[in-house]
Amino acid sequence: MTHLLFVFLLLFSDEVSHSQGDPRTRRNPNEERWETVFDGQISQAADAAAMAEAQRKDAACHERDFQQKYNRLIHSLLDFGTSYNNGHVMDAKKIKAVREAWKELEKTDWFKSRDK
Repeated sequence: MTHLLFVFLLLFSDEVSHSQGDPRTRRNPNEERWETVFDGQISQAADAAAMAEAQRKDAACHERDFQQKYNRLIHSLLDFGTSYNNGHVMDAKKIKAVREAWKELEKTDWFKSRDK
């Protein structure tokens, strides 16, 4: 009798596991939800890291642009100063070069952010 009961329980438990899926492969819906949330957090963190990297590169590009324009202004001022000290005459081409270098420097973001 106990053997019959044992066989019956095995058949019944096997039937239950087939109807609901194998418990080893079955997934908890809450687990899937948390995995989705976790994957979302990972993608948000990756997006934030990518955004920070893009901002850093953008800032470096703006800084490089400012440095180049500033150096151009300094070189044109030095060139003008050298020509004036040698002949005590103002060279119109050198004055124009200084003016253009100054206007280019004013177009940088550094001057635009100061105006606000």
